[in-house]
Amino acid sequence: MKLAQKALRKRIVGSRKVSVQTAVGWLPSDEQGDGKQVIDVMCTDPSLPFERYGGGGRENIRLTSCEDAIEFIKEYDGSLPFGFD
Repeated sequence: MKLAQKALRKRIVGSRKVSVQTAVGWLPSDEQGDGKQVIDVMCTDPSLPFERYGGGGRENIRLTSCEDAIEFIKEYDGSLPFGFD
């Protein structure tokens, strides 16, 4: 949920992307150890709002769309970033 909230706030969608390492850094320190595995799962589950972006060895991710992220956050009773109400 925290990843979706932060990516939505930063509008990481379309041609914008963020490295997996940067996204893991968005998590609280006690959750960062499993962060890469969580992102791997999130990018392979089509019901979640993340996808891999770029080719080759690049480990970049982005939101599938702002609407998907908003729906995901609302579904799990999270708070939307300012401006997305």
